[in-house]
Amino acid sequence: MAYDPIEYWRRASLFGVGIVACFGLIAVIGPQMCPVPKALLTTDQITSSLQPNCLEFWFNRYQTLLGVIGALIAARYAWLGVQRQIAVANKQLDIALGDVPPDIWLDRIFISERDDALFFRIAVVNHNRRPLIVTEIALTEPGAAALSVERVDDQGRGKPLGTGAVANTQRFRETVQGTRPSAPEAPQMTFQLALYTAAPADGPHPDRASFRVRYEMFGLNDDPRTVSLSWSASEDE
Repeated sequence: MAYDPIEYWRRASLFGVGIVACFGLIAVIGPQMCPVPKALLTTDQITSSLQPNCLEFWFNRYQTLLGVIGALIAARYAWLGVQRQIAVANKQLDIALGDVPPDIWLDRIFISERDDALFFRIAVVNHNRRPLIVTEIALTEPGAAALSVERVDDQGRGKPLGTGAVANTQRFRETVQGTRPSAPEAPQMTFQLALYTAAPADGPHPDRASFRVRYEMFGLNDDPRTVSLSWSASEDE
């Protein structure tokens, strides 16, 4: 279960208020509510007209046990704090090593069609400090189709990638820079895909498409990683 500081302090406050209320009630009502068994009293306490205070008596009797319980509770929440620090440190380590997966998605706002093609945009956001290199975008569905890929800059201008011609798979090397702590947001790169089918120019467009994006992290010798994306016309209706 994840540690929620707000929920923790809410429960701790309620617990503290309950304890204070109980002690206050015992102190006010006294022996009527919490009598001290005579078997636990000394002869002088029994014969005395002043009976020992209930709260004080039981607290003195079990103060060692209460101290141990308090120490255990404090140690529990101290350990929760240590775990939070470890989780933050591990996350920072994952970012530094490039172990945090990037965000890669189809931007449905830019899905459009023309007489001879369907157009898609894929966004890649790199949350790692290591640069991310996109090496391939491939069309996996439909089979009787091909695509061209362009990198889109901030001004909306396109730069052709891959072979420059229409093909099922376009291979290239485009680098998404690593995240900097002082940067307001993580670096992003956008690719525009044009999907062409073998149907006549005025024929119907495919109602679904699937893509594969392959990338690697700079400086790591592991295998390239892949992300699969899909689109269906029924989802946009």
